[in-house]
Amino acid sequence: MKAMQVFGPKHMRMVDVPTPSLLDGQLLIKSEFLSICGSDMRTFRYAFPEENYPLAACAPCHECVGTVEVSNSPDIKVGQKVIALSAQPGGKPGTGMGAEFAVSSADRVIPLPDGADLSTYIMCQPVGTVLYAARRLGNILGQTVVILGQGVIGLTFTKLLAQMGAGKVIAIDHHDYRLAKSMEQGATHVINSNTQDPIAAVRELTGGMGADVVVEAAGQEETVNMIKDLVKIFGTVSLFGLPEEPMIEFDYVGLMRRQVTIIANVSSSSDDPTGCIKDAVALVEQGALDVSWLVTHRMPFDEAPRAYEMYEGYQEEIIKVVLTV
Repeated sequence: MKAMQVFGPKHMRMVDVPTPSLLDGQLLIKSEFLSICGSDMRTFRYAFPEENYPLAACAPCHECVGTVEVSNSPDIKVGQKVIALSAQPGGKPGTGMGAEFAVSSADRVIPLPDGADLSTYIMCQPVGTVLYAARRLGNILGQTVVILGQGVIGLTFTKLLAQMGAGKVIAIDHHDYRLAKSMEQGATHVINSNTQDPIAAVRELTGGMGADVVVEAAGQEETVNMIKDLVKIFGTVSLFGLPEEPMIEFDYVGLMRRQVTIIANVSSSSDDPTGCIKDAVALVEQGALDVSWLVTHRMPFDEAPRAYEMYEGYQEEIIKVVLTV
């Protein structure tokens, strides 16, 4: 089967690898659509020690929808359309989803409704993870929210928190095309951090108090250390973005002095990693949530290396690219 494989920083090639075999309870998924996540950049462009290359095939991709080709579980039938999570989270060789076939298990797939547009429903995976984090914020009616980063995750926070009744939704990014999307999805104010001082701008918008809630959706050392200057005392911080570096410098005391409540979000390591995605699927099926606007590019699977280069370089005003397998 065809699969993606990283041979060096920003160096991906398509390769041929054996179709994976299954263990009891596992499923073989015929991939139909894959999509690129910002967290994939931690594998695609991060410079690992030279002896680590090439990395395991099928990585870094982990967002997949497809059809159950073989089922070793009585709970899932062959032919079922599903969003599939890797059977072995954590990155053992061959367990990524970036291939024509992938391995999952009955407790790590989300069945999709008959007739669903799979190229759209794949967005329920990232949207579901944001739904998980948004719920943990509780009631934000009338509150001022700052969202650092307006990629797919940040934009989804913007949309959901605006719909949840936030009074001000302040989106911060350094790409104007992303900020334009933010306004479309409910942001009340946008700040381009390349042309404005975001700390001064937020203080002006909040009368010097700072935001009730700050969402970190960029995963950058700079933005993580900006939180303490954006959040009000006794405010709430939602951590979502994952830095590429395993460790970053962090002003612990500066944030501690704000006496904030910190909510760290990694839905995939929760006790129910599929629940939030199932809820996103249900909302889309009911017509209560639109996720189609997130997809800006569609490309064939063979062009995965080019798609990753485009995503990494913010080319062609890219937000989300879906690969057709």
